[in-house]
Amino acid sequence: MRLLMDEHISKNVASALRQRGADVVRVQEIGRDGFSDEEQLSFGLQEHRVIVTFDDDFLVLGRSGIKHSGIIFVTRFHRNEKTIIRGLIFFHEQFENEDFTDRIEYL
Repeated sequence: MRLLMDEHISKNVASALRQRGADVVRVQEIGRDGFSDEEQLSFGLQEHRVIVTFDDDFLVLGRSGIKHSGIIFVTRFHRNEKTIIRGLIFFHEQFENEDFTDRIEYL
């Protein structure tokens, strides 16, 4: 599974996932910090990347009918790094990108 980490996801999370073989990019690493949520979803779709975010605006967009490669929303109850890493490893090991097209999952 290819992941796109939104601006507020820690670089430690991305690093831990990479150590386990995940294809992860952070928006800051590719010069996309500050882009609108719509632009991030569009980029994710073009690059076949599921976006990982704390931002509930993505939930609104995801439910609005805008096509996307998938959204993993990290709820406020699971925002410590170890919990995020464990949850994302599970998704990475269990699913392919195609499984997430236009889908929203909660962590």
